[in-house]
Amino acid sequence: MVILWDYRDRNYSDDQNSSSDMMELSRHLVLVIFVFLCVLQERCLQEASCRFLSAGCYIPTRALVLDICLFNTKWLSTAPIMPCKIQLAHKDGCYWKCHKKCLDALSEEEKLTIFTHFYNDFTSKDEQDIFLQGLIEVRPIARRRSHGPVEKKKPRKSGFCYHVLNGGTRVPVCKKALINLLNIGEKRIRRISGLLLEGRSPRDGRGLNPKSHSIPGEIVELVKNHIECFPTKQSHYSGSDQVYLDSQLNVTKMYQLFVQKHPEAKVKYNFYYTYFKENYGYKFGRPQKDVCSTCEQLSVKIKSPALNDRAKRVAVAEKVVHVRRSKKFYNKLNEIREVGKRDDQVSAIVFDYMQNLPLPHVPVQEIFYFRQLWVNNFCIQNVVTGKSEMYVYHEGLARKGPNEVCSFIKHYIDYVLPKKVKVLHVFSDSCGGQNRNHTVARFLSALTVTGRFSKIFQYFPVRGHSFLPCDRDFGVIKRYLKKIDRVYTPDQYARYIAEASKKGNFCVNVINTADILDFKTWWQEHYKKTTLSVESLGSNVPKDKKVSFGISQYSMLVFDAKSPGNVCALDFIDGLQQYTFRLLHKTDDSTIRKVKLPTSKAYQDKNPINRKKIDDIRKVVQYVNSEHLGFYEEILEWPTVNHDDDDKDA
Repeated sequence: MVILWDYRDRNYSDDQNSSSDMMELSRHLVLVIFVFLCVLQERCLQEASCRFLSAGCYIPTRALVLDICLFNTKWLSTAPIMPCKIQLAHKDGCYWKCHKKCLDALSEEEKLTIFTHFYNDFTSKDEQDIFLQGLIEVRPIARRRSHGPVEKKKPRKSGFCYHVLNGGTRVPVCKKALINLLNIGEKRIRRISGLLLEGRSPRDGRGLNPKSHSIPGEIVELVKNHIECFPTKQSHYSGSDQVYLDSQLNVTKMYQLFVQKHPEAKVKYNFYYTYFKENYGYKFGRPQKDVCSTCEQLSVKIKSPALNDRAKRVAVAEKVVHVRRSKKFYNKLNEIREVGKRDDQVSAIVFDYMQNLPLPHVPVQEIFYFRQLWVNNFCIQNVVTGKSEMYVYHEGLARKGPNEVCSFIKHYIDYVLPKKVKVLHVFSDSCGGQNRNHTVARFLSALTVTGRFSKIFQYFPVRGHSFLPCDRDFGVIKRYLKKIDRVYTPDQYARYIAEASKKGNFCVNVINTADILDFKTWWQEHYKKTTLSVESLGSNVPKDKKVSFGISQYSMLVFDAKSPGNVCALDFIDGLQQYTFRLLHKTDDSTIRKVKLPTSKAYQDKNPINRKKIDDIRKVVQYVNSEHLGFYEEILEWPTVNHDDDDKDA
């Protein structure tokens, strides 16, 4: 095709408008280029129609054929299982150079069968290479010919015979025919032939070379062992098995400790951080208040796109009621505070345990690897006056249970609370092992039975909404202790706690084992373990309607001296529905007069300490000043046990 463009009739002069002429010229050029591309595309389609296999190949699109013809593209993904190759023309392969015409004996159907069998029946490159190796035979070189200087080209050690498998029959072909028929590279045949000479089976080594930046398994094991060597703790408030590391730790400090311990290990911080996050669900520190599961569930429902508007409105209403009930605890606390300021006979106390304090507390990084001796601090705060009594002792002297709680409350009532107080309101969280249990309830009942108080009210917050005034005191203590870098004994902690309050509101008592009384054994002599409510007694009440005394079910308990041995339980604070339970075995006068508070000791000897903890304390004694070594020498001789319960934040 010849395209002529005659410019002779165009007379360009300086007088004419050059811009309009250029625009017209551009339009003509675009038209010429478009016509040229159309003609070229038609020729490409005609040429490509004879270059594709006639059987089994789909008709390619115009753009694809143009791409194949212009750029000699050989790969095309058409097979559903693995990429299939389109075989290009035979004329530049075996047909022109092989005098045997190897592929003439095969029909187009047989060629396509061999081709599809190779790519569809073998699912991996290893299987294809093993199949190809079976089509090659080694033969000695019968006669060597001169092909120029020897130093330019090394002589071959042997020759090869190539075959194709046609219906179970091995058909000899030349190397070029095998390459063109299966559409494979000559380098692949050369590699397989070389392995055949060495007597080795081909194996795909792609992607098996280890990365240069990969971390060896020995280094990963060092990181794993280092993370697991830190002592972990569990919080009794959490329903899940959440594990916590020391609150003073973080991943950066852990990595710095790893570098100091293993300077030869070349580990970057990013790898250490990623390995920690992906393999361990540890958190740092322990929560001081619960997470309200009800609030979380209702919030998820309100935000859920799967629920309709009616269901969301119900969830909103439930959350409003739940939040209002949780505020009743704090409203009652503020109400009693104002009543106590006006009436000297009314008072209120709130009590709780502080987070464990470690001994020794020294600025040494190695201390994070070892278990430490815990110091417990129990706080009783007078809600009316704002003054607090602190009871400090270490875990080798006593535990954190109902015996300790009742003993401290008894001490507070006997020596701190004014005798003229006759109505006592008690606020605490819902920890069953310490505050909300049968032992504390029987102890409060006995205080009214013995005539110390005319009425006692006990309140429990909604779980997850249990921030107490004691927590403010604990915050003051923690901020003060952050300024102290070394603490070696419980006596030092007691002094620092007393100094933490600038207003002098903290009075500290150092506790000994003999100060703890046995309330858990005492109450079983006078009180029932369980009983039915007075309202559900009798045969006229169905069995499924009878209500038994389960202290964890109620948010408010009332003990009245006018009904000694009885307790009034309410589901909600100031609720309308209430139940009355008779806790004493008998309510006659002789039985009531026999009720006396315990005097026997809860511990006959020292409270044992975990053996592993003693071993760790022995390792950190080297960081203790000589003036405090006497305390640790005594601890190292302490009775031991093998359980790990003392590591829980109970």
